[in-house]
Amino acid sequence: MENEQHQVSLLRSRWRGAAAVVVGLIALSLDLSGLLVPLDRFLLEARFSLQDRTADSSLVLVEVDAASIDRIGFWPLPRTVYVSAIDRLLEGQIETVAIDLDFSSRSLDREDAALTESVRRWGNRVVLATYGQRASALEETSAVISQPIAPLDTLAELATVNVFPDSDGRIWRYPVGQWVGRDFKAAIAVILAGTGNFESNDFLVDFSIDPATIPRVRLADLIAGTVSIPAGATRAIIGTTSIDAGDRLTVPVYGNISGVELQAIAYSSIVLNRMLQSTGLPVTIAGLSLLMWLCHFLIRLDWWQASVALLGVAVVIFATALALQDVAPVAVDIGAWLSAVAIWLLVTLMGRLEEQGRAIAHQHGQAVLRDALLRTVVQENFDGVLITDTEEKIEWLSPAGANLLNQPAKALVGKSLIDHVPIFALLGSEMGEANVVRREVEYRIEESDPLILEVVVGTTRVVLPPRVFWAEPVEQLFRTYIFQDVSMRRAAEKTQRLALEERERIQRAKSDFLSNMSHELRTPLNAIIGFADVIETEQMGPVGTKAYKEYAGLIGQSGTMLLEVINTILEVSRVDAGMLKTSDGEVNLADIAHWCSQLAPGFARGGKREIEVLVEYGVPIVVCDELLMRQAIINLLPNAYKFTEENGKVTVRVGSTLNGLAFIEVADDGIGIDQENLTQLFEAFYQVEGAFARRHAGSGLGLYLVRRYVDIHGAEIKIKSEPGVGTAIRIIFPLKRCRPRENRIAVNK
Repeated sequence: MENEQHQVSLLRSRWRGAAAVVVGLIALSLDLSGLLVPLDRFLLEARFSLQDRTADSSLVLVEVDAASIDRIGFWPLPRTVYVSAIDRLLEGQIETVAIDLDFSSRSLDREDAALTESVRRWGNRVVLATYGQRASALEETSAVISQPIAPLDTLAELATVNVFPDSDGRIWRYPVGQWVGRDFKAAIAVILAGTGNFESNDFLVDFSIDPATIPRVRLADLIAGTVSIPAGATRAIIGTTSIDAGDRLTVPVYGNISGVELQAIAYSSIVLNRMLQSTGLPVTIAGLSLLMWLCHFLIRLDWWQASVALLGVAVVIFATALALQDVAPVAVDIGAWLSAVAIWLLVTLMGRLEEQGRAIAHQHGQAVLRDALLRTVVQENFDGVLITDTEEKIEWLSPAGANLLNQPAKALVGKSLIDHVPIFALLGSEMGEANVVRREVEYRIEESDPLILEVVVGTTRVVLPPRVFWAEPVEQLFRTYIFQDVSMRRAAEKTQRLALEERERIQRAKSDFLSNMSHELRTPLNAIIGFADVIETEQMGPVGTKAYKEYAGLIGQSGTMLLEVINTILEVSRVDAGMLKTSDGEVNLADIAHWCSQLAPGFARGGKREIEVLVEYGVPIVVCDELLMRQAIINLLPNAYKFTEENGKVTVRVGSTLNGLAFIEVADDGIGIDQENLTQLFEAFYQVEGAFARRHAGSGLGLYLVRRYVDIHGAEIKIKSEPGVGTAIRIIFPLKRCRPRENRIAVNK
């Protein structure tokens, strides 16, 4: 088994390697065939658009624009106009002036003489343009050279201004120069730059240089002397920028610019060392090799992970090319690389489509299974289902529904609902604009008792797709009745409701009885206690026998204990009956602690206990019923005394929790309580089992009342106890009952 898995893994690895090589060869073939040139040009233009460079300020463009032509009033301009411009420029800070205009034809003699004299005076500081052009439109190979008239062609420095568009009709490259006869003439931008490290006969112009940043002056303003040459400019080029004068070229990024602006951008490319060169075939092959190695691993990923990774690789390739172009005069041809990435992405997506096809086939099978399952569930559902159309004609009735209605399903299909189940038709008419109506109705079957049916009526919209008989989707409305027999459930609910009402009646009777018996029970007990006290204290004279006096004391103690039990039971009855009225006010818990501690010594029957009151700093004022809180603490203190050995210690602590909630706590170091007894501690009449507990009388209602008092205030009661260590019961008040106060003082007693 392991050997088979190894073989499969080996085959997959070889397939990945072969696929990577095939993708690389396809991309290389596309590049060698020239099919990727448009893509490389598009990507290069995108990189130009993302960069923003400023033209070099050492060259000023003297524009023969529409405004200058309009002010001078002639076209072509008289050559004396150029003479004035040359003189003004060279007499100032400009070292070299180039004129991108055609002086190959003669003008007026005086005009030609003036220009010749100016050029002779300034020598080769003046650069004039020479052009190479076709001899005719039909002869593509033959060319004629147009150069300035004699003697301008010998007096001035001559430079070529020819540029050649690529297959897309746009100018991308700038030639370093051109052969004119047997002489090689440098391009006008090269001569103006004066220097340059040229590795080939041409270079890619850096069209990230913005033409709008070229320093400019108008020819008319220069001649009129109303404008000064920008500071730092040492070169000047004169040419037409007017659209009407022609000489427009299509370039990347900027669309249509004038020929003289292209010369200025080429000049800045040379001076700023931005003469871009393409990377060529070796770099393309090296990049494809790296991509083939990388894609060999990417194909192991899930389709979406591989797609994200490939898109990330494409972004990295473009960003790297952009960064290299930004720091160095290099234009990386990344078309082949991105094509390889795109082919890999296509392979990945094709694999995903194959998986999707298998998944769709599987889902179709699952859908058929679910449809059969749903039909089975609906058919065998215990709830009845009845469907009608918009005209209340019965379309379908489930078997369970037929059993409940005691009517055959097939016989009802196509029949009117109001004729066979009128109570359902009545519910449908009550819907109005509601989407769902839920009602309980009585449905009688012949002589038997009526059924109570719970009916849910809803509207269902079904959209039928286009078919031969209708061109648009058709929406049909159906009304669905889902019903079930709830007769037994309603009978049970009625029985339960009657039982609850009877229980409430008995509870009210008990509470009324205890309340009414309060006076009858307390009056004789008070009399017994009072007369026993009179006899015991011999208020009416001495008692003849000592035993009678002791018996009278026992009668008084027993009556007092019985009265306490009765008062407690009556208090519980009053609380349970909701007859307890509270009166909230702002209370200082420290006052309650001190007041209750004053009564504590009276609880210490059978020995002395130490009591300590601790009040922390920062305890909030509490909004509560002070009388009930005192009663709660008084009910806690006897238990603390009762279950603490002689010379033990009871502590009443007032403080606040970490989140600022006030609390009051009663703690002792007595016998403690087992964990299994803590959950029942606050139940009525519950007493902790144990020999020690049995030595102390009690009704088991004190802690129950504490719990009820705490619940009335929405407070929380927590108990912590450990056998042999002691017990602590803490009452924590909610935030809404806590009020902050200033200048609190801690008191310890």
